[in-house]
Amino acid sequence: MTMLLIATLVLLEMVMGTDCQIDFQASPDDCTKYKINIRAFSVPYEVAMDCPRGLVFSLRRRRCVPKYSEDNDQCPIFKNRKDVFELCRRCPNRDCLYPDPMNCARYYNCSKPLPAPHDELWDNMEPYQQECEYPGYFDRTRLRCEKDFSKVKCATDQEQPIDFCEYKANVCLRAHCRPCIYSFPSCRGLSDGIQAWTGRTYTPYYTKCFRQRALTVNTCPPNSAGQPRIFSAKVKRCRELRMIPRKFGGLSEMEEEDESSDE
Repeated sequence: MTMLLIATLVLLEMVMGTDCQIDFQASPDDCTKYKINIRAFSVPYEVAMDCPRGLVFSLRRRRCVPKYSEDNDQCPIFKNRKDVFELCRRCPNRDCLYPDPMNCARYYNCSKPLPAPHDELWDNMEPYQQECEYPGYFDRTRLRCEKDFSKVKCATDQEQPIDFCEYKANVCLRAHCRPCIYSFPSCRGLSDGIQAWTGRTYTPYYTKCFRQRALTVNTCPPNSAGQPRIFSAKVKRCRELRMIPRKFGGLSEMEEEDESSDE
């Protein structure tokens, strides 16, 4: 019945063209469920569907597939690295994408070239593994990275990284690397808005936080005379050196005041 309905909808879409739009939406909570969104002559319809027992929904195939099939792109069965190799080996055209069951920011891309022999640190990733750009998450219901992480519903057993340095792409594992915390700010435990760069306080550098993510890396501009300014962790804005105590690298002999004007 399910396959007949999908086939009918696809045929309807082909016949009606732009007058009929059909979109399949996977469930973020249950990979055996999905929705079919239909817009015919600008009128929207939504049909909730359940896969038969033993099958799960495949967004790439737009139909229900066996749970242990390589087409299972919603809740693939990963026990070890060998399983990933086997799924990608069986994937037609090597175009399959699978969410990483352990980390919401990572996924497996079967089209990704494998590292050269003995290059264990190649881009910090496991074979076929890729990572969304910070602070994005991989949306397993759409099989793509979402820059706006708040739009993605991660699985309950997935790690949800929030810091730059929790993304493998930002961490150097070789010798003589600059520590990640000095290259990227952290907003862990901080409220939304402008904040000092933890580990680089009372420097020209600061960040903007949103839901504990560092959205921007900012630098205080020099004053009109071309002299540097420092971001104050106390008042959370850029200040002249004469307003910053000497113990923090400024020129003031006094403790920093909250509301003093910098003019």
